[in-house]
Amino acid sequence: FIPSNMYVHHSDYRGNPYLPDEFMIEADHIKATNPRRYEWEYLGFPIGSGIVPFDNLQFRAITDDEIKGFDNLRAGHDWGYSIDPDVFVVWHYDKKRNIIYAVDEIHGIKMSFDILAQKIHEKGYCKQRTIADSAEPRSINEMTMRNCRFVGAKKGAGSVEHGEKWLDDLEAIIIDPKRTPNVAKDFEDADYVTDKDGNVITRLEHNDSVDATRYAMEDDMRKSKKTKTMSKEVFKI
Repeated sequence: FIPSNMYVHHSDYRGNPYLPDEFMIEADHIKATNPRRYEWEYLGFPIGSGIVPFDNLQFRAITDDEIKGFDNLRAGHDWGYSIDPDVFVVWHYDKKRNIIYAVDEIHGIKMSFDILAQKIHEKGYCKQRTIADSAEPRSINEMTMRNCRFVGAKKGAGSVEHGEKWLDDLEAIIIDPKRTPNVAKDFEDADYVTDKDGNVITRLEHNDSVDATRYAMEDDMRKSKKTKTMSKEVFKI
């Protein structure tokens, strides 16, 4: 109900003639590939509480032939605490198609550094550059001493939100539940934080596999953020 003395005006990007072509191209792409998100993010229409963080998820079998062709691997690690598991993930990033594929995982509660390193060596990922949560520099050093190529995540202001949006902007996140069951469960269960009144906050609840994936893809995310920032600066000039 709108009172007679109140005027409500609704506008969206389509009435702004000063937006750059890049923005319009991206909007058209989202409209074609994800109409629900387009209505919410670009047109400002309420679409209910059924919003899922990653509606680009695809759960399907990833064949051995596909795995053999994956040559652009990214690895990330989220440290475990108490009953919170250590989560090591490996993804393949298809830059041309803007798709990531879950390749492998190591998941365990209260794993010692020796056991974690042993599993990484057994799977052949000891030389794979692995970006881990930098909040634990001692843990990174422990893994380095065990000949695992661990480095700390750079993080920074807004890195969590940017990382989650980067993942959501991918054409697809493909996960084989048989190859990576824990990654599949975590991504499927991912949900937004809500405030005390039940309002959705655009940041995910703590999620081990999502965090490990953000670390794994950090360099690609930073390049993407830098490119978009430069584009905006050029437009301002």
